[in-house]
Amino acid sequence: MAKKTTTFLLLNVFLAALSTLTMAAVSPAVFVFGDSLVDVGNNNFLPSDAPKVNFPPWGIDYPGRTPTGRCTNGFNYADYIAKAVGLAMSPPPFLSLSNGNQMLRGVNFASGGAGILDTTGGDVIAMATQIEDFEQVAANLTERLGKQSVALFLEKSLFNLIIGSNDIYTLYSLLSPGNSTQKDETVVLILDKFKHQIERLYDLGARKFAVLGVAALGCVPLARVPISSYACNEDLNDL
Repeated sequence: MAKKTTTFLLLNVFLAALSTLTMAAVSPAVFVFGDSLVDVGNNNFLPSDAPKVNFPPWGIDYPGRTPTGRCTNGFNYADYIAKAVGLAMSPPPFLSLSNGNQMLRGVNFASGGAGILDTTGGDVIAMATQIEDFEQVAANLTERLGKQSVALFLEKSLFNLIIGSNDIYTLYSLLSPGNSTQKDETVVLILDKFKHQIERLYDLGARKFAVLGVAALGCVPLARVPISSYACNEDLNDL
């Protein structure tokens, strides 16, 4: 029975992955919003006190062993999504754009340290600002290609959203352990804000969304190091 259940679950996972890739394969472009999990270099263009990873050992496994501003040793999630869509390379960071043709494969608006709330992350590009930047891109494309063409282009494009971890971690750090009511209220506030942000993107023409949920933050090294047993911080995970 266990073997049949395992086979069934694996089949479902395979079908879900196949469905996602099929959807991606017909997308002409990818527009990426989020934090350090998908930032491909926007923070490189921010003031000096903004968090940056454009120096070694970051990028040691990236082509050319070059630190690009990705918070990883090589490619990140945004790069793999771009490959799944069939793009030759990941969409460029918004702050690096120099001509309109670069926008035709999509744009990456993500910023390391960013959050759903404007107050999260400090001097980075919050989600609300990322959406404003996309609005500029959409207006530029409309001016160049026409309203109907851009509407169809955006309708077929994939909108990839990976954000929220910094909001949750900041919330956990600021509130006292026993204040569960205030934590619950703040989580609801974060979710409501995110809901309206997705609705705003829909109003601007987005139709295909790929949203990655917040991981088990209590199991990342930053959260486990203070615990003597190096176990996961379940209080943080419970948020």
